[in-house]
Amino acid sequence: MIYVVGFISFVALFIYLVWKVETKIPSIPKRTNSSSYYYDELVEWFKLLAEKKKFNGVVSLTRGEDVLFECCLGFRDVELKYRIDEHTRFRLASISKQFTAIGVMVLFKKYPFQESYDTLLVEIIPEFPYQDVSIRHLLNQTSGIDVDYMSLAKGNRKEKDRILTIQDALDIVCREEVKNPVQPSTRFSYNNTNYIILAALIERVSGVSFEEFMKKEVFEPLELKDTMVWNLSSRGKLSELNNVASDFEQYLNTKPRLLEPTWIDGVAGDGGIFSSLHDLKQWMKILESNPIITTEEMREAFQEPMLTNGERSEYGFGWVIDGDYVWHNGMWLGTNTFIMKDRNTDTMFVMIDNASNLRFDTILYLVKEQVFGNHI
Repeated sequence: MIYVVGFISFVALFIYLVWKVETKIPSIPKRTNSSSYYYDELVEWFKLLAEKKKFNGVVSLTRGEDVLFECCLGFRDVELKYRIDEHTRFRLASISKQFTAIGVMVLFKKYPFQESYDTLLVEIIPEFPYQDVSIRHLLNQTSGIDVDYMSLAKGNRKEKDRILTIQDALDIVCREEVKNPVQPSTRFSYNNTNYIILAALIERVSGVSFEEFMKKEVFEPLELKDTMVWNLSSRGKLSELNNVASDFEQYLNTKPRLLEPTWIDGVAGDGGIFSSLHDLKQWMKILESNPIITTEEMREAFQEPMLTNGERSEYGFGWVIDGDYVWHNGMWLGTNTFIMKDRNTDTMFVMIDNASNLRFDTILYLVKEQVFGNHI
């Protein structure tokens, strides 16, 4: 018994030491009032992180048309052959939700089933078991739906070669018995299932796939040429597409290991959208007004929903709202993502890493603390 305890202790100590080495990063330059070259210093800091394999991706801070600092560092492939550039397409993970929300807003204009986001889902999807849940509840993450479509899918998978689709996810949610339902708008509860259902709504109303709808009705009109929906239900393989970042992991300078999508990655809506630094900067520039959604219509996306207890939630249509700041983060497979805009000063910040970066949140916190005073 003493040998088992000793072995477990040794393994635990080894894991702890590896974690300490992996998460340790060089000190960030401190910003002072006299530092006129601070953003140059930040660029050098990110280059140092990349050199030490502590960062692999893109980071950008802009204000209006001015680029304050920007880096494209590291590799987009597991073989470490191809450098990342501003047109490299990254998996957005949960940042995809704001694009799905815009898709719903476009759907609403193109197919006016009712002139309100408060339309109940059962009026469009009759088999939907949550009778009081509206489109707005799903967008605002206030639906009260507790079930996790991924957990349900894993429990219902019968064919090993079957890829989970958006329709499959909807069917599983609709078949699940609703026990002790939570009344909508009583609380904010972040749940990927809400946005899978929204993707299913787009497919049901439009009659085309979520991928096709988003390409034709959102990405092309907004001229987001690097942006796309891709999942295992798509026709082409991800590896065959141009300038797409793979998901990989690399620890202690070991050989990178590719992280590939699994059968559950046949869905989209909560994730499944890829975009580049170039397109994300363009995306944030046209948030307030663009060719497909007017300024007045966009205000819906940034309203803080009122809960039944009279308090305001901080989640709009795919955005966390914090005063003038709107932001979102994401994580899936090896990719970590963060996007933010100060709508008052037109300051935009993007940071993405596709190499399973254990230091991502620490780096993000340090940059926010120095640049924004850690406002968010």
